[in-house]
Amino acid sequence: DIGALDAVVCAGYPGSIAGLWQRFGRAGRRQGLSLSVLIPSSLPLDQFFATAPESIISADIEEARIDPDNVEIMIQHLKCAAFELPFEPGDQLGDLPVEAVTDGLEFLTHHRVVHPVEGPNGNTYHWSTDAYPAADVSLRSVGWDNFVIIDLDSDLTLAEMDWRSTHTMLHEQAIYQHAARQYQVERLDYENHKAYVREVKPDYYTTAMTHTKVTVLEEDESADLVLPGARLEPGMGDVTVIQRVVGYKKIKFHTHENSGYGDVHLPEMQMHTTSFWLTFPETWVNDLMAAHMLQRADVVDGLRGVLAAMKTVAVTGLMVDPRDLGSTIGDRSGDGEALSSGSGGFDPT
Repeated sequence: DIGALDAVVCAGYPGSIAGLWQRFGRAGRRQGLSLSVLIPSSLPLDQFFATAPESIISADIEEARIDPDNVEIMIQHLKCAAFELPFEPGDQLGDLPVEAVTDGLEFLTHHRVVHPVEGPNGNTYHWSTDAYPAADVSLRSVGWDNFVIIDLDSDLTLAEMDWRSTHTMLHEQAIYQHAARQYQVERLDYENHKAYVREVKPDYYTTAMTHTKVTVLEEDESADLVLPGARLEPGMGDVTVIQRVVGYKKIKFHTHENSGYGDVHLPEMQMHTTSFWLTFPETWVNDLMAAHMLQRADVVDGLRGVLAAMKTVAVTGLMVDPRDLGSTIGDRSGDGEALSSGSGGFDPT
């Protein structure tokens, strides 16, 4: 009976003010006095709130927003709408242009989800499968290609995981945690979207190592940021992200020491998203290295520190889990920005 709770202890800042108050709000629902305690971790964001608790009390609740023009979201809406009524020539979906709706319907026609019937003014698209589309619309992710996780010992289905998370969490030899138990992935049937696992009792967990390349497609906004001795170039716009899981590490539970590596052989993932970037002029970097007798590795480490600070600050202004905000560092290449990282994730939401 959650209404009887009088106190909440939250271990670590959950990533957003809205998420924190949602947890605090589990206590005191019978209009009595309640106690809420936040125990900060050693992460920079947690330590910031530990030294400035008034920032939590007085902060505004973040606004959750989605982009209805996102292709994945639009296709799901088209499927649900076509199930209710056929699309007549010239029909719109919200504020989407007719051309975008037609392109989406043609895509669904190609996959035999809707059936076009030719008429005098154009095609009318009718729902043509037995499935109920709303049942397949996930509230957790926009992907449709979920992987089923099967226990080899019992042949029972344990859970499902979205396609993108599968690459980092269900690769072969990964330790998958479910219902407070650990399972090792024995085989990943990539073609049939099935992962076969077996319960184990390891003293380690696994974390994936990824290689990420970000290429700027179009710059929508730009500015100049003047620092002593340098003029930086902030920018924002559309980017393409190519990510590939190249291996994994085994990390001890209690000591967090690295106890081994393994290779992963999975296809690369590609997404089109938006990003913010900050470009340091090459001449300034070279002058800095010469003035302080620095090596290239020293400069890269310094830039990684700047990147970590930028990511921490960004989380305070965005309604996003810190783990879902991707970041990477690299150099200019070709016609656009080509950025790469040896490890870490890039999963922008």
